[in-house]
Amino acid sequence: MQQRFHLPNLVWLRSCRAGALILALLLAPLVLPAQAWAQDDVGQPTAPAEPVELSSDVAVGQTVKLTALKDTFISSGQPDVNFSGLSNLDVGWYANFNAVRPLIKFNLDSIPRNSKISGAQLVMYLDFALPANDGSMQLNAAPATQSWSESTADWNNAAGIGGSQFQLGTVGSQPGWASFDLTNQVQQWVNGQSNSGLIIIGDETPSLGRARIFRSREYGGSAPYLLVNYECDTLAPVTTMNPLPTYSTGAFTSSWSGSDRAPSGCKPSGIRKWHVEYRINGGAWVDWKSTTDTSYLFNNFAPNGSFVDFREYADDNAGNIEPKPNGPQTTTTIVSQAPAVTFNPLPTFTYTANFTVNWSAGATPVGVAGYDVQYQVNGGPWLELLSGSPLISYTITNAQSEQAFGFRARARDTLGNAGQFPPGAQVQTTVVLYPIAKMTPFTPNIITSTSLVTTSFTLNWTGSTPPGTTINSYEIYYRVFDFQGTQVQPWTLWQTFGGTVNSAPFPIDLGNGIYAFEAAATNTQGQTTPVTGIPEATMLVDRDDTIQPKTYMSYISSQ
Repeated sequence: MQQRFHLPNLVWLRSCRAGALILALLLAPLVLPAQAWAQDDVGQPTAPAEPVELSSDVAVGQTVKLTALKDTFISSGQPDVNFSGLSNLDVGWYANFNAVRPLIKFNLDSIPRNSKISGAQLVMYLDFALPANDGSMQLNAAPATQSWSESTADWNNAAGIGGSQFQLGTVGSQPGWASFDLTNQVQQWVNGQSNSGLIIIGDETPSLGRARIFRSREYGGSAPYLLVNYECDTLAPVTTMNPLPTYSTGAFTSSWSGSDRAPSGCKPSGIRKWHVEYRINGGAWVDWKSTTDTSYLFNNFAPNGSFVDFREYADDNAGNIEPKPNGPQTTTTIVSQAPAVTFNPLPTFTYTANFTVNWSAGATPVGVAGYDVQYQVNGGPWLELLSGSPLISYTITNAQSEQAFGFRARARDTLGNAGQFPPGAQVQTTVVLYPIAKMTPFTPNIITSTSLVTTSFTLNWTGSTPPGTTINSYEIYYRVFDFQGTQVQPWTLWQTFGGTVNSAPFPIDLGNGIYAFEAAATNTQGQTTPVTGIPEATMLVDRDDTIQPKTYMSYISSQ
């Protein structure tokens, strides 16, 4: 069987004051509730359920439960008596014990130095109160300024070792677990203040006789304990932006790196988020990303030619925030447009079958990787001449006379930017390898019964020849179809004229029909315009007014 109060050891009995203690113990039943002295016939009591742990608003970290390393109480009425080994911790004032104060200490060595204490609760089990239905009692605490021994502490040597008192909390009279906030004091101990434990002080007004009887660590199963939530990671992360190249395209990936830190013996809590900012051309910083990623696409937020600065900082899961850098950590200049391409001028006419076209790119800080060059003939579709080539000239060979060549190009820079092809030719030239003769179209191109002249009409032509030659003669060819589609006259040479003659009357000898004409020329080198059989000018002869035109359309020629 276990008694609520244990008799002091026999050494005390040798003291002249032992009789006073024994007397107090004999008189205690007269002033303490019966339950304080009742014996438990079934052995050690079962530990009561503990209170709810630290509230959810305490910062996430590590939580430890620290059972009292040592505890006892001292009595002003028994100033030279040590009460170690008893299962009770008394506070307040009662009977011959007068003022009673518990001393208690917890070992905090498992909590790293300078950890951030998010919450600390001193938890003690209240056995009973005096008086039994007493109201709430205010408890104060004072950190012990000197070390003390559980086996020797008494009022004489321990009552004066308390530092400045602070409010610990209030406790009622109902038995059960009671908790008191000790966050600030535990933080001071962890920060380096000497930890000699606490002295707890209650209402010591003699006339009121108020006391609270808590269980000590000797009781078994319900020892006082300290519940501490702490975060030992008190250092901010160290991070940086990864370097960017001097020049970047409009869309590029920016990345960052770094690591979290913690004091020695503490595991870093880990980076929670990276906070990345940028600015353009030295302007205001823009919050870009708060992310768990370590890279992101900077997607054409800055115009061509501008420079972009980046900086970043991070916070960790313990709430530590890295200082924001004062200036940029990396910089790049945007090159999002390839340079424009310029061609050297070409002559209107080129008089050789082989000729060279040249081009160059405008200024660019990153250099040109290659050119895409296209050409067209006689206004036809654009065809690929070069693709991604470093060449800045190309020689056209075996060109045919009367072919009109057009050229356009775009550049690709070393960053991969590609320019746009212009909608039309940037330069063009027409190849002339022999004399060119062209009939001038008729206006109007019909002769009726009411025409001023119904027996003939005038032919006109023009010609050109390569430099160093002159036209010796023009040859005029013609062909005639009647209105039923029958060929009356196949292509045949009508007349040859001197090189200075550019017109002649044509007699209407074959009646009504469709008269078509083509011209050729011969120069002093003996070169002659090829005859193609393709009409260059057409006249409708309708002296019987078979055709009744409603309107005359203007003639448009590309020559």
